[in-house]
Amino acid sequence: MHGEPSIERLRGLACDVGAMKVAVPAYHVDQIIEYDLCTPLPLAKRWIGGLGIWERRVVASIALTAPVSAAPTRRRAKGVLLRHARRDIDWALEISAVTGFVDVTLPPGANKPAGMATFLRRAAAADGRAIAWLDVPLMFATLPTSPSE
Repeated sequence: MHGEPSIERLRGLACDVGAMKVAVPAYHVDQIIEYDLCTPLPLAKRWIGGLGIWERRVVASIALTAPVSAAPTRRRAKGVLLRHARRDIDWALEISAVTGFVDVTLPPGANKPAGMATFLRRAAAADGRAIAWLDVPLMFATLPTSPSE
């Protein structure tokens, strides 16, 4: 029928982010990395977990689950290095584990899960399980040009 919004069907990399399931669009997955996360940015947006180092490059960490501590800490983090047009700095989504590829359905006007970042959208996996879809272009539109902004 004309005028009805269409359902989007997309493919992504399914990840555990704490207790949450998140799908990262396959096109935006550059690599799965482990990096040293060492510098919190307490004045940054709440989703920025800090700065890390991976292969002698600076990585800004996107932490969707835990509040950022202002105290300097050093730990190993696992993340999905995101492919994007902004190459001023690398960005990685902190994850607990990768669980595989997933086909998802985004209903028309899919909204964000309650209490989550505005760049997450409600989606459903092919088997009907709920999963959050990471809207990478929206995320980069809402994140600062540099992590400390």
